[in-house]
Amino acid sequence: MGGDARNPDEWRDTHFQVEGPAVHGLQAAFLDNWVEAGQSVQDDVAQLAHAEALKPVGKSQVQVVKTTAAANWSPIATLFHVLLILARHKVRITTAYFVPNAAMVQLLKETVQRGVDVQILVPGPHHNHRMAQLAQEDEYAPLIQAGVRMWAYQPSMLHAKAVTVDDTVACVGSANFDQRSMSKDDELALVILDEVVLSELDRHFDEDRSHAMEMRAEDYRQRGLFRRAKATVAGLFRNQT
Repeated sequence: MGGDARNPDEWRDTHFQVEGPAVHGLQAAFLDNWVEAGQSVQDDVAQLAHAEALKPVGKSQVQVVKTTAAANWSPIATLFHVLLILARHKVRITTAYFVPNAAMVQLLKETVQRGVDVQILVPGPHHNHRMAQLAQEDEYAPLIQAGVRMWAYQPSMLHAKAVTVDDTVACVGSANFDQRSMSKDDELALVILDEVVLSELDRHFDEDRSHAMEMRAEDYRQRGLFRRAKATVAGLFRNQT
């Protein structure tokens, strides 16, 4: 299903090939989940834990961040929090599922109030999880009114997940900007310091945004009664979407 959204059935996604020392972080995350799942560490799997140090490839500095279910702030939630706190000029968020909790919504508003240009790109009419889309709609108008700019991607389901901050740092991986990724699911993120990678991700954002419709606060304030009722019901399940 991944691809370049050449038609509504081909999702828009972004994939990465990781080489060099960061691979050890990915291997460690795999071993952690493997053991947690109750699997024995056989010889071929154990070899991953004793692999020879990998030499750097390219100039990227990469940190692997793994998270599991957490009662409060998970490592991924903390990472997103830190990225927003450190932002000084620009934050761009591409996410398949955008259902942040109240604390993260407030942090997004505070980030804008500091003068940071916050831009968010989410799926539009081809969303594959209608409950998640309805659950997040109540947050659109308040965020847009606060100064957050948001776009709905039109050609197909948008499944990419990336955050870039100030042309300085990028965060990519499996985590969405939603409560499940920040508190319930096992996720993996790469924090990347590399101007070339950031430039490419920002180019992707610009290109995707050219195929998206900018959201207006009034569109979500003026929803019909039935649509508002569905969003209210979906909101009861925000923690599960």
